[in-house]
Amino acid sequence: MSTTLDTSRADVPLLRLIGVEFRKSVDTLAGRWMLIVIAALTLIVDLIVVAIANAADFDLRLSSLLWSQKNVMLPIVAAMAILLATSEWTQRTAMVTFTLVPDRWKTVAAKSVVALLLGTAAFLLSLGIGGLLTFAGGHWDLSFSDVTVRYLTWVVFLAQALGLGFLFLNSAAAIVTFYALFVLGTFIVAPIVGPLLGLKSQFVESTWPWIDLYRATFLTYHSDGWPSGDLWGQLATSSLIWVGIPLAIGIWRVLHAEVK
Repeated sequence: MSTTLDTSRADVPLLRLIGVEFRKSVDTLAGRWMLIVIAALTLIVDLIVVAIANAADFDLRLSSLLWSQKNVMLPIVAAMAILLATSEWTQRTAMVTFTLVPDRWKTVAAKSVVALLLGTAAFLLSLGIGGLLTFAGGHWDLSFSDVTVRYLTWVVFLAQALGLGFLFLNSAAAIVTFYALFVLGTFIVAPIVGPLLGLKSQFVESTWPWIDLYRATFLTYHSDGWPSGDLWGQLATSSLIWVGIPLAIGIWRVLHAEVK
């Protein structure tokens, strides 16, 4: 008896794929624990900042709370995005996924949307907990544009995490690379190495701000109101180098990688 393929059925819709990818991220023991850890760390970091502010008699500000939360929460959310991007390749389910959904761009789009949703939820959680503590005994010093700009920096780093996940197709390599870039760029290169090199070279001084993603995101995150045009330009060019290129190559690799 011969068998035939039914090619008359419609493709899997994108919204269904988004739902599947979302369940794969949160409807597992590991996914649920990561969400619990994010919420717990947010509260713990905020309480530490509140305790320090009270002990030192500092004015508790929402901007300080959000900055402290960002350095703790964002790497964890980025790891979730990377695990989402690499799941087919690390769990060896690529054959099943891409057989059921031959249009790989749909899977890439669904994963990107879910990563953005998870990042947005984490940012709102950060803002909510920080806001409650601020109202209880602090100062809300951020306007709507300030909050929007801070959210955009989260999106930049989430896109970088996705790009590294698609690029390496390996969870461990992508997570280690993201963490190394995040820690070195945020705490060493942007505040120390860049300024020191700029003191010795006028070319570096004029060029460095346009290629240093972590300096650009730091200044954007801490800008008072809407950033200047130069700062937007520096964020755009540095994001193109450190986010756009890995993301473009990574998406191309997912679309063309051989499934073994």
